[in-house]
Amino acid sequence: MAVAIAPEGQETSPDMARHGLSSRSEKLSDPKYQAYLLLRTVFITAPILFGVDKYFNWMTYWPKYLWVGFPNLLGVKPAALHVRGRCD
Repeated sequence: MAVAIAPEGQETSPDMARHGLSSRSEKLSDPKYQAYLLLRTVFITAPILFGVDKYFNWMTYWPKYLWVGFPNLLGVKPAALHVRGRCD
């Protein structure tokens, strides 16, 4: 396993040493790491934003996409479906 020796004040990890990256700015300039950060950010924030949107209808009016007979089919009030949605 390669061990990187960094100048004082800089931290390195085995992963950075393996890829030849010794500083944070070099790591951020790596296209692979940029793609990783972008995907990680999108796949964390998108589900959260879409879940919140179901209650506040910012991006779309969600009741338009739901079948109005669904609560009647289950024998529950529409508010019960919101409670179930919070579990998701």
